[in-house]
Amino acid sequence: MKTDRLRETVVQGVTSHLLRLRQRYVEGGGSDDATTILLPLSITSIVPVLRGVQRLLGRPVLSHSDAVIKDVAEQLKLDLQGLLDALLLKRGQISPGTREVPRLFDRYLQAATILTRAVAQLLPQGQR
Repeated sequence: MKTDRLRETVVQGVTSHLLRLRQRYVEGGGSDDATTILLPLSITSIVPVLRGVQRLLGRPVLSHSDAVIKDVAEQLKLDLQGLLDALLLKRGQISPGTREVPRLFDRYLQAATILTRAVAQLLPQGQR
């Protein structure tokens, strides 16, 4: 795949991911149950896009999701802890209480938003 085409695909991927995340949160009424289902599904869908980011940056594509997230965070100098938290939720390594679920979603949304902005900056000036 050509790099310019990959770049467009990755930007579209992170942008649509963020849009779907917000839409599904609203559809779920922001309830804790809906959010704890939404986050693992959402992190599963963004990891392949992050591998595309690794390719764009000329990085080796890693197989473990947490390593992919950490590598992209390091390369783009971003705090993607919200994505890592969602991955821990997916794996059953954390089980947030009712007070923590909204904060977990907020951290995830913030990480997804800064990721989308940073990836959009990877596009050449004329294509934004």
